[in-house]
Amino acid sequence: YYVFDYAAYDISESDREFTKQSIFVGDSICRGFEAYDVVSSSYLYARGNLGARNFWDYMFYYGENDEEIDYTELLSRTEPQFVFLSMGMNDVNMTDEDTFCENYRKIIDATLSQSKAEVYVCAITPICSEFTSNYRIDCFNLKMQDFIRENYTERVHFVDFGKHLRGKDGKLREVFSSGDGIHLAPYAYYIALWEMNRTTKADGVR
Repeated sequence: YYVFDYAAYDISESDREFTKQSIFVGDSICRGFEAYDVVSSSYLYARGNLGARNFWDYMFYYGENDEEIDYTELLSRTEPQFVFLSMGMNDVNMTDEDTFCENYRKIIDATLSQSKAEVYVCAITPICSEFTSNYRIDCFNLKMQDFIRENYTERVHFVDFGKHLRGKDGKLREVFSSGDGIHLAPYAYYIALWEMNRTTKADGVR
């Protein structure tokens, strides 16, 4: 895979510059961007069991001393140009699609009101596990995509890097699994970055 397909998802150092104008906020899957050195820890704010349903219960570690601050304070201090929100795996078995979107609305609205950032809601990634079904994940993603289209006319976007990680059966390809069928292997994050770069350019915000 790496030999034959890598070039298709390669991006230049200049294309990576947008990450330095961004913050990545989400769950343990989001944390992989930092864990595998795809995105600097300076721009990554993720907590293990975080979901849209319990987002406001969490504080985020900020700065060299890991000061704990809430999300609105995080936005104030970082002043991002782009905010990538990546969560949902901890929601799919705990709520329904409509509630997921309404919980997410509060996060999106807070981001819009507390910053000037372009907001990117990342699709929930596929799995090759019995944790839940990919059909259920797809239902959540489709509902969120429609929700954004119907409720926000500007500054809010949907990005689905997971579509590049699926096999013909619709499941997460084994090569992109970190081992548990849910969390992602390192190369998946380079593909994610490639899709984020492509999407932000296609949306005309860069």
